[in-house]
Amino acid sequence: MLPLDNQLTFPEDDPAPTAPIEPEFESCCGSGCGDSCVFDIYYVLRAQYLADYAAWQARQAAHKE
Repeated sequence: MLPLDNQLTFPEDDPAPTAPIEPEFESCCGSGCGDSCVFDIYYVLRAQYLADYAAWQARQAAHKE
């Protein structure tokens, strides 16, 4: 729902998203656990982070205009 004046509001506190920490090579147990491998989970989190970061950058650019 938009504010009464139909203007988008910009949150005062809009910190950049935090990148996930890449697991160490030794973190993988090597058992072929599929989607629950620490690296598979990391790649999903990283893709989400990149999307969130791009959206954050767009918000920052729009706010500066």
